[in-house]
Parts: sequence; structure tokens; C-alpha cells
Amino acid sequence: MDQIEQAYRALELEPEKSTSIREVNQAYKDLVFIWHPDRIPSDRQRLREKAEAKLKQLNEARAMMRSQAKNGRVPAATQSKPNPSYARTSSAQTAAKRREASSYSTYRPGDDSTYRPQSRTASTTASQNSSRAGGYRPPYEAYRRAAAASSTDFASQYGATYRARYPSSAWPRSSTSNGANGSRVASDRTASERAARDKVIAERKARERAAREKATAERRVRERAAREKVIAERKARERAAHEKAARDKLAKDKSTKDKAAKDKTAGETTVKKSSMPTTTTSSSPAQTKSASDLSGVDMSGANLKEKDFSGRNLSGANLSGADLSDTFMHKVNLNRANLRKARLFRANLLQADLSHADLSGADLIGADLSGADLSGADLSGAKVGYGDKIMVKLLGARLTGTIMPNGRIHE
Repeated sequence: MDQIEQAYRALELEPEKSTSIREVNQAYKDLVFIWHPDRIPSDRQRLREKAEAKLKQLNEARAMMRSQAKNGRVPAATQSKPNPSYARTSSAQTAAKRREASSYSTYRPGDDSTYRPQSRTASTTASQNSSRAGGYRPPYEAYRRAAAASSTDFASQYGATYRARYPSSAWPRSSTSNGANGSRVASDRTASERAARDKVIAERKARERAAREKATAERRVRERAAREKVIAERKARERAAHEKAARDKLAKDKSTKDKAAKDKTAGETTVKKSSMPTTTTSSSPAQTKSASDLSGVDMSGANLKEKDFSGRNLSGANLSGADLSDTFMHKVNLNRANLRKARLFRANLLQADLSHADLSGADLIGADLSGADLSGADLSGAKVGYGDKIMVKLLGARLTGTIMPNGRIHE
């Protein structure tokens, strides 16, 4: 059996009739797709060596048939003659060419290159197979010409089909590492680097989250402490106002009793003073002062609409629920006064002292608080407008520590 017939047999073609280069390439690609070593698991070494030997035989057969091609066709085996150049190849040249071919260790299906294994066992098996096939091995230049003559892309025809059937295989392979161990080491290194990077990112995110949570907790503690302080001060003011109201009531009751006793004593006196002229005396400064001093007075729920309290001292007064609509309270002193749920609609409180006053739930729509002192005052739940529109004048007002209608403390 001559070499051309062996090549026909190796590529599973009929040696009795001539074949085109296209048919040779197609037969070669079909067999490479079946016998490619990368399709065999790495632990099946015997099968991999057998596949590598089969691929070498296919490479040599295709190179032989390309060298015998004329006008794009390969003559039949009965009409072909051995190439004299291959017949005269010495054993030393064959060994040198085998060493040169074994230096190429990567097979890339898709560029029509010849598979060259790297293991010594596979090389020995392939040399034995080639010896049994007639000792033929094409020179490197003939291989290069045959590879350059190929015009079809193996990967374009079989790459998608192979990846669809074997999704875990990255074929055609672009790595030049030595076998599966090199790929596994590179994969392990990449995985370790990715794990280290993910760990650093997770630690950084944990630190940032902890810092945010700490800042939020501290801010909430400060706000709670300030709110509790304001509430405690308000309760203390209310307690003091109640105690003062109780004392004033006791004093008033005592004075009423004393007056009743005095009137009773005067009624028993029969002395008539009709002859004595009556004189009208003007009120003393002390009486005027007492008339303007309404501190601690209890006018809760009273109707004080359109009254004039300008310049009066109403500090600590109880005006809860009172109707103070359209009242004129210019520069009035309402320090620590109880104005809870009072109606102050369109009230004039220009430059009034409302420091630490309780205005929770009060109706302040249309009120003029320009220049007023509202430091420490409680405006929680107070009506100051409709929707997002503020209808209270606060030009130049002092709001340090004031509890705003939304419950936040103004700083």
C-alpha cells in the first residue's frame, strides 16, 4: 500500500477515484472534531494519547494529499506516485523534523493548523503509528504550504456546535499553558484574587455602614435629649403655674373672708358719715402698677377678642383655650404663659416676649410675631398656615430652641 493510498484510508476517503482539496479538508475537519484530545477528560491519559496519535496521522495524511494535488484535485491512489522528496528523506532529517514539529504544543481548531502534542508518550505512540504507516512524515515547509492553502475556518463551522454541546469547555483554546494543571492554577489564582478583592470591598462597605449607623444613633440621642429637656422644662413651668394658681386662690379666699368679716363689723356701726364730703382721689402709682400687672392670672377659656393688652405683664398667665382674636398685644410679656390651644387669629404680637411659652395647638394664622422672642417656646401642633403656605409673620423673630409645629427643634 503506497503513501497516497494510506492517506486516503486515514481520511476515510475512497482511493479509487480522485478527490478535491475541499473534500480532503472537509474529511479532515470531521475526523478532527471527533478525535480532538481536548474532548477527552484529563484523567483518561490512554485515550488522550490515542487521540493525539490519531490526529498526527490525520495531519500527515492531509499534508500528503495536498502535496499531491494538481489544479485543486488529488489523483486516485492507483494513479498517484510517491513524492521522491519524501522517499529520500533520511532518518536523521525525519528525527530533526519531528523534534521541530513537537515544539508546537497548542492546537487551535479554526485556523487549519496541525495539532502537535507535548508529551513524550504521545510522541512515541505517534512515531510508532507513523512507522507502521510507512515511515512517512511531511517536512515543515510542506506543512506550512498546506496550512496556508486552506481557506475554510474550522471554528466558524464547528466552534458554535462544540460549545453548545460542551458549555464548560473554552474551545478553541487561547491559552498556551501546559495542560490542565496550568489552566487550573491560573483559575485558582484568579479566584483567589477575586475573593480577596470581594473581601476588601465587603470590609469597606461594613465600615461605612457602621459609621453611618453610629452617626445616626448619636444624632437621635442628641435630639431625644434636647426634646426631653424641653418637655421637662415645660412640665416644670406648668407645675409652677399650677402651684402659683393654687396659692393665689387660697389668698383670694382668705381676702374674701377677711372682707366679709370686716363688712359685718362695719354694719354693726351706726355712725353715719353722710355729712362728710366725698373726695375723689386719683389712683396711686402702686394701684396703676397692679392694674397693669396680670402675671399668673387665670383667664383660661375667656373671650378676650379685640382687647388691648399692649405693654401688660402676663407672664405665667393661664390663657389656655382663650379667644385672643384681633387682640393688640404690642410688647406684651407672655414669658412662660400657658397659651395652649388659644385662638390668636390675626393677633398683633409685635415684639412680644413669648419665651418658654406653651403655644402647642394654638391658632396662629394671620398673627404678627415680627421681632417677638420665641426662644424655648413650644409650637408643636400649632396652626401656622394652610398646606405649604406659611401665614404667620416671623420677621426678626428669635427662634432659638423653639419646638416648631412639625416637632423639630429649631437650632
